[in-house]
Formats: sequence, C-alpha cells, structure tokens
Amino acid sequence: MARWLLAVLLLAAWVWPLGVCAGEAPAARAAFVLHDGQRVSELRRHGVWALGPSGDADAALRELLTLERIPAAQRPTFDATAPLRLSTGQSLWGWVRIDFAPDAPSAAWRLRFENPTLDFLALYATQDGRAWQRSLAGDRAAGKPSPPPTLSAFPEVDSRLPGLQQGWLIEIRHDTGVLAGALSLVDVDTVANEQIISGLLIGVLTGVALILCALAAVDAFKLRSGAMALGSVFYLGVAASVAVHMGAVNLLDRWTPTALAHGARYVAPLMLMLVWTGLHQLMLRTRDRAPRLHGLLLAWGGVLLLEMAALAWQGFMGLVPILVLQIPLTGTLLLNAGVCLWLHRRYGDRLALGAAVAMVWAFVGSLITSGTLSGWFPGGAWAWYAYPVAVLTAAVGLFLLQTGPSGGRTRRGCAPGSSPVSTP
Repeated sequence: MARWLLAVLLLAAWVWPLGVCAGEAPAARAAFVLHDGQRVSELRRHGVWALGPSGDADAALRELLTLERIPAAQRPTFDATAPLRLSTGQSLWGWVRIDFAPDAPSAAWRLRFENPTLDFLALYATQDGRAWQRSLAGDRAAGKPSPPPTLSAFPEVDSRLPGLQQGWLIEIRHDTGVLAGALSLVDVDTVANEQIISGLLIGVLTGVALILCALAAVDAFKLRSGAMALGSVFYLGVAASVAVHMGAVNLLDRWTPTALAHGARYVAPLMLMLVWTGLHQLMLRTRDRAPRLHGLLLAWGGVLLLEMAALAWQGFMGLVPILVLQIPLTGTLLLNAGVCLWLHRRYGDRLALGAAVAMVWAFVGSLITSGTLSGWFPGGAWAWYAYPVAVLTAAVGLFLLQTGPSGGRTRRGCAPGSSPVSTP
C-alpha cells in the first residue's frame, strides 16, 4: 500500500507542473516580441479579441483575460480582421501582450487604424485587473486627440507605455458604416517620414489644382467666359477637396473641434460635385441643346444642396453613415457621364466625350476608395488616395479640353457644334 501511495505522489509531482505550464500557455502565446523600428501591419492577428459594450473597459478586460486563459483551439471562432458591422453601443475590444526587445528600451510607436472615417479608437492602460483611458482618436472622440495633430488622414494614438512587458487594452468603435481597415503599429520615425511624403503629395496635388485655378481665372477674364470662370471655382474646389481628404484639416485640431475633419470630409466632395455639374452645364450648353437633361441636372443640383445642408450639421455631429455620402457622390458622377455620352452620341461632340471620360475616371477612383472603406475588397491604406488622385487627373483633363481646339467655341461663349437644338 505504501508503494502504491508513493507511486501516486511521484506521478502527481510529475504531472502537476505540466498542468500549470499548460494553463499558462495561452497567455504566453498571446505575447509577441517587438523590436526597435519594427512595423506590425495588422495588430488584430495578435492577442484575443471580442465584441462587447462600448465604454465599459473593466468588464471588457475581465472578459478578455478569461478568454485568454482558454486554449486557442477551444475559443469561439472570431475573425477580428474581417469587415464588421457594429451595432450602436457595441465595440471591438482587444487584449494584446507585447514584450519589447532589449534593443527597443525607449522606442515609441503609434497605433493607427487605416480608415479615416473611424469613429473611435482608444488605448487603455491596465493595472491589477482595472483599466483607465490612456489615449484616444477618431471622429467621435470627445476632446482633442492625444498625439499632436499631423497630416495623416488616419486616426492615431500614442501607444508606448512604461515597461518592457506590457498589456494593451484596445477599443475600436464604428457605428456609421462597416468597420474595415488594418490596425497597424508604426514606429514614430516611420511616422515622421510618412508625414514628409504626405506633405509633399498634398503640396503637389493642391499646387497643380491651384495653378489650373489661376490659369482658368486669367482665361475667363480675357475671354469673358462664364464657363472658364466656373472652371476656376471648380479647380479651387479640387484643391480644397484634396487637402481635406488627405488630412490637412487635421492641423486645425488645436483650435477647432475634432469632428471638423469628419464634417469637412462629407461636405467638400458634395460641394465639388455641385460645381462640377454646373460646369458641365455651361461647357456643354445643355440648356440650349438638351433642355430636359438640363432640368434634370438642375434638380440634381438642388438635391446636392439640400444634402450638403443636412450633412453640414449631422456630419459635424459625427452621426452620418458613409453610405449617405457614397450614394450622391456616385450618382453625380454617373449622371453627368450619362449626359455627356448622350450629347456625344447626338451631336458627335468630342468635348462631351472627353468630359464623360473624366467623369468615369473620377468614378473609378471613388469606387476604389469607397469600396475599400466598405470592406468590398482589400485595397490597403493607399486606396484612400485613389479618389483625390483620380479627381485631380480628371480636372487636368477637363482643363485641357476647355483650352484645347474642341473647347475653343465654348470659351468664346458659342455652343460647340452646329447641330440644331433638340430635346431628348
């Protein structure tokens, strides 16, 4: 009997440490080593993630710590990187353990969500099973963002806490559209280099648009052309829209509400589409050659004005789904392209054909940007710049059409083409 008891005790002494190690394994696997200068393209592939009520950090931390102790094979299947549609009052919560390598004792990173329309991104500090807010960003974040304002179009928070072994509690909230985009971790040196590139890109794009604005204004003064005068306003709108879209408005965050960037991103594209529609009416003389289509464009312009007025209020409040902007933006581009193609088919007008090509090109750029934001396809962070680049390219093409041989009669105030007036 004594031998059996001794054997059982020896077996228990051998198995017990293994059981303890097995119980600690999930937490160990949740941590990953971060080196100086390393960039993490998708942080949601690390740690544990779950959906939970917004704002209750302590409850979310308790749930995630419990989930972390469960072996990975037994956890509920949940892909935190897939596009999600969160309901009101619901957030995506994550608990990530990070071991900073010895070569990164004082390095700093920024946590970035690659979707400029994100409502709320927060990083919480934790201690003894409790959490408190550390830093936050996003269109609906109360107060000012923690990091200094930058030219980045994406919400960012400072993410370095004291210590080489850290646990991060992250909250992501977005109830104005599909939650799509990568949660990346970027070191501050890379962020600084990206700011230089972003500033140069904004300067080049807005500079080209402002040059077109000045040239069109001079041409309008010389030729007494209403189309060129409105074209000058259009190119100025392109410059403003590009600057807002690419994050230049973020630099005003020290003196204006954080939601200014959110509201401006909604109003600026619609204002640009309104001016673009009016420019087509003058360039292509739709009032004389297609009165019914001209009336349709006027009615659509009225719809854009009403929506701009609504979005100017609701957008600044951060309450507008991104789909509310995508529908009129896409509708304006397709409607104008259709009118231009009809005029080309009816009169053989090359100017109308070129204007249609410019509209379709801008539509492709907007489709890439909006499709990525909606999670239709993985376009990456650079997909956000497809729209401003496409719009500026279309504006350059439109300016060349206005000042070229096919647009000469329009600039002097005569209708292009000599076909008789007709209605569709």
